[in-house]
Amino acid sequence: MTSSRYITRDQFDYRKNSAEIVLSRNGKELTRDNIFLLDPMKYKDIQVTLRGFMRSPEALDKKAAVDLKPWITLTVSRNPVLKIFLTLYPMMIVGIFIYLLLTWRSSSPLRENIA
Repeated sequence: MTSSRYITRDQFDYRKNSAEIVLSRNGKELTRDNIFLLDPMKYKDIQVTLRGFMRSPEALDKKAAVDLKPWITLTVSRNPVLKIFLTLYPMMIVGIFIYLLLTWRSSSPLRENIA
């Protein structure tokens, strides 16, 4: 007999476990979106990630707390240079590859002196 507390990955549907998030500044709404466990909300260089759910403190005191909504745990991150990094990083790898092609030698001068 399995406990109703634990579910397998196949039974868990992350699309049914979401939260509506409103991002605002100084009382002005910037954006509103539903976020999911594996699908964060992005606004400019801000990312809001849903980390999980937890029981509200009211639900801990009552055994029949089925009607109470759970609380969520979020991670709010900001990385203003992410797009620049993701653009420059592949260019640096290509540059290293081109440098390798231009400076590659079939035999080094040190090997010729030994033989």
